[in-house]
Parts: sequence; structure tokens; C-alpha cells
Amino acid sequence: MNRHVLMILNHSLYRTGRYTQSEALKLAWQLIKQPLTLKAAGVTFENRQAALQHLTHYSRYHIALLLRRENNPFDVNAIQVIAHVAGKGSYPIGYLPREWAAVFAPLMDKGMMVPARFESVTGGSDIGNYGLRMSVSVA
Repeated sequence: MNRHVLMILNHSLYRTGRYTQSEALKLAWQLIKQPLTLKAAGVTFENRQAALQHLTHYSRYHIALLLRRENNPFDVNAIQVIAHVAGKGSYPIGYLPREWAAVFAPLMDKGMMVPARFESVTGGSDIGNYGLRMSVSVA
């Protein structure tokens, strides 16, 4: 485990104002030990609902996710979620939720990997909007 990663995570979590220093350190350790399951934000904009519906035709093993920092005037910590289907191409699906982007952005800004794994497409036409569930870890 890289001590530098732990320090950055701890600082980022504490800086959100949602955790005491002790709580931030405990959560930072937890994030290093096991992936965090999240739902992508912003999936109802542009043509993302059609893209998510399209992903339901593929096995989860054929879908890869990429997290990419984005220069966004509305959120300085914005991290875009891009889905890639082998042999078919890539499409931006949404964003990491704002509160978690603020935690992971400092790591990415220092050149560290924050891998994401596709878990499932949620929702649908009978239930409402589609969503995307993913697991995010610290490399």
C-alpha cells in the first residue's frame, strides 16, 4: 500500500467537510482495501439514456469503463465515466458523483490510476431512466 495514496485520500475526504479527521482516515483505509460501488451521475443528459439501453445488449465482461478528468467550468473535480464495448467503440455515459469526484480527482491529478469496473445497467423502460452501477478502486 502506498502511504502517499493514503495521505491524499485522507486529506481529500476530510476536506469535503463530511468527515472528522479520524473518520476520513478510516474511510481512506477502507477505500484502499476494497472497491466502492457507485452509480454514475448525469446519465439523463444528451444521448446517454440510449447509450445505456444499448449496453444492455452486451455481457458485463465485454464492457470496460474508463474514468477521465474533465475540464468542467461547473465542477473543478469532474470525472467523466466512459463506457467501452470491445470492437464497438466508446461513449461518455456520465460522471462520478460530485462528492466522490472531489475525493478521487486529487489522486488522478497526481497521475495515479483510479480504475472503474462496470457492474450493471440499472432501471429501464418499465422502471424509469437507465442508470449505471460501477465499482471504483484505488490502484
